Amino acid sequence: MSDVQTSLSPEPAPESQQGPGGARKAIGHFIWDIASSTIIAILLSLLIITFVGETARVQGISMQPNIYSNERVVVEKISYREHPPRRGDVVVLQSPIDPNVRLIKRIIGLPGEEIAIHDSTVFINGKPLSEPYLTHATTGYLAPQRIPALRYFIMGDNRNMSMDSRTFGPVARDAIIGRAWLAYWPPKSFGLVSH
Repeated sequence: MSDVQTSLSPEPAPESQQGPGGARKAIGHFIWDIASSTIIAILLSLLIITFVGETARVQGISMQPNIYSNERVVVEKISYREHPPRRGDVVVLQSPIDPNVRLIKRIIGLPGEEIAIHDSTVFINGKPLSEPYLTHATTGYLAPQRIPALRYFIMGDNRNMSMDSRTFGPVARDAIIGRAWLAYWPPKSFGLVSH
């Protein structure tokens, strides 16, 4: 019967046979393995967060009843490299008022369109916008205005409790971080975000 090697490298000799400094070398290799693995994990995480997606916790009631405060969502960043944001997309964006704050809102108006609000309805280019995700009418008045190039008119689904483009105007495309794709916490809210 012959011995079979189970690894590609021979097993290290016991410490008693390694000679002077062998234990220090083993500890050094162990520390290097941990450090290099940690650095690789951090770099991969940064790449994923920057280019693929990230998670966000919703704070506030401006998107109720579709998304509730303290729900967690996955924000994907890939689709807007393929196409511009679309009407109805729920997006996470940097607040135009405070760059340290992120908002979650729905895209209502697109660049170049005319938007107006009256008679409890949003109008795009003079036509009423169908908004099946709303449970309450849109109150207030917004005189017709043209949305500038590379800007989007965003609103919360809970229109009476939302600070949005009606307050601070259309937002720049660069402020949009990504599309809210999946609600995952709490478990009862698990599912795709409706667009």
